Amino acid sequence: MEFLPYSYSALFQNKKNDLTTITASITIFTQGFATSGLLNEIHKPTILVPALQSEWLIMHVSMMILSYAALLCGSLLSVALLVITFRNIFIVLKVIIY
Repeated sequence: MEFLPYSYSALFQNKKNDLTTITASITIFTQGFATSGLLNEIHKPTILVPALQSEWLIMHVSMMILSYAALLCGSLLSVALLVITFRNIFIVLKVIIY
């Protein structure tokens, strides 16, 4: 899990812009969450099957929620780009026709 924050740092180390700030924040959060003792301190219920008693379950679920949120944002942005593009094409065609 520690490879992810270090790869983010290596990719954006020389570039100084807003993306660097966002990436640094993600790196610090991921590194802190992965190395914190939070995962070991969580009480494991005994009524769950052994696969659900893993200490990686919380990490997995939180990353899946974040990835679905990123997928949703990307989908909305792509639909917005399509709408803007086709609206501009329609305006240009309207000007050419008239």
